[in-house]
Amino acid sequence: MLKLLFITHEASRTGAPIVLLEYLKWIRANRDRWQIFVLSLNTGPLSEEFRSVAHEFYEHPGKMSKSYSRKLPVINKSIKRKNKVFGALAKEGFDIIYANTVVSIPVACNLNYLNSARVIAHIHEMETVINLLLPNFADYISDITAFITPSNIARNQLTKNYKIKADDVTVLNEFVKLAVPSNYVREKDYILIGGCGTVHWRKGSDLFIQIAAFIKNRYPNLKIIFRWAGAMSRQEELIANSDIKKAGLEETVFFIGEKSDLNLFLNSLDIFLLTSREDPFPLVAIEAAQRGKPIICFDKATGTAEKLKDGGGKVVPYLDVKSMAEAILFYIENTEELLRDGNTAKQNFAQLIPEVMGEKYSIFLENILN
Repeated sequence: MLKLLFITHEASRTGAPIVLLEYLKWIRANRDRWQIFVLSLNTGPLSEEFRSVAHEFYEHPGKMSKSYSRKLPVINKSIKRKNKVFGALAKEGFDIIYANTVVSIPVACNLNYLNSARVIAHIHEMETVINLLLPNFADYISDITAFITPSNIARNQLTKNYKIKADDVTVLNEFVKLAVPSNYVREKDYILIGGCGTVHWRKGSDLFIQIAAFIKNRYPNLKIIFRWAGAMSRQEELIANSDIKKAGLEETVFFIGEKSDLNLFLNSLDIFLLTSREDPFPLVAIEAAQRGKPIICFDKATGTAEKLKDGGGKVVPYLDVKSMAEAILFYIENTEELLRDGNTAKQNFAQLIPEVMGEKYSIFLENILN
C-alpha cells in the first residue's frame, strides 16, 4: 500500500486544482493500492469533491498558503500540541508528498521533516508568477526530489533560472475530462471570438479588448463579437467597462462572467484567442481545441504554442496585437483554413485526457519510488 499526500493551495475551479482533482479520480479508479491523503490550504467550491475522492481529507484554510519562511512553523517539535491538522499528518508515513503549485511547496517541504517521503513539486507557474508567489523558491529546491512542469517553456525556465538539473524536471502536459459537446448552434450572421480565464494581467484580458478595437477601427462593418468568460473583480470590471466604452466597443466586446460549465460557451466559438502573457498550459485552450476550435496565442508566453507547432492554430510574436488581429482576419477570409486548423487542433489535443495522462503521471510517480 502506497501512501500519498497531495497538497493543493486551494479548492477553486481553476487550472491546477482541477487537474489534480481529475488525476485523483483516475487514481481511485485505477490504483487500488494507493492511499490518497489531501491537504487543501484554502477552502473552495471543489472542497467536497476533493473530500469525496480522498481516503483522508484535511483543510487548513488561509493560514499556510501565504507563508514563505523555511521556519514555517517549527512543526517537528510542537506540532501535535499546536496544530491539529499537522498533528494528524505527522502520524502518517508518506511515500510521496506532492505539492501542487509553488504555493504548496513550503508546506510540503516542512511536513517532510516529519516523514521520509519523496517530495514532488508540480510547477504550474512560470517565471513572473513564481517570483510573485514564492520569491524564495530557490531555498526549497534541495528538498525536492523531482519536478513536473506542463510544458517545455516552463521546464526551460526552471533549469535556466534556478539551475535545476534537466533530468530532475519532467514535462507532463495538463489534461481535462473530455466533455460531451452540446447541441448548441450559433447564429450564422457574425463571427464569434472567445477568451477565457480570471480577468487579470496574466491572462491578457486588456489585450483582448485592444485586439477587438484594432479590428473594429479598420473594419467597422465586420460582423464580429468578442466574448470573455471568467471571474472578474469589481476593480477589473470597472477598468474593462471604461476601456470598452471609450473605444466604442459596447456592441462588440462582452465579459460574461464565470461559468461553471464552459461547454456551451466553447462550442459556440469560431476561434479561441489565448491572449495570456504567462500561461504554462491553460486547460481552457485544451478544451477549446478538443472541440475543434483553432487557437491563436503569443510566442514565448505559453506551452500551448508548443502544441500548435504541429498545427491547429497560429502563434504570433509576443504582445503583437496587430499580428493577432491579422490572424483572426485571415481565418475570417479563409474559412477552409479555419475548419482545417480546427480539426487539426482537435486531433493534436485529443490525448490530453485523464484516461491517457493519468497513466503517464502514475508511471512517473512509480519510477520515483523505484
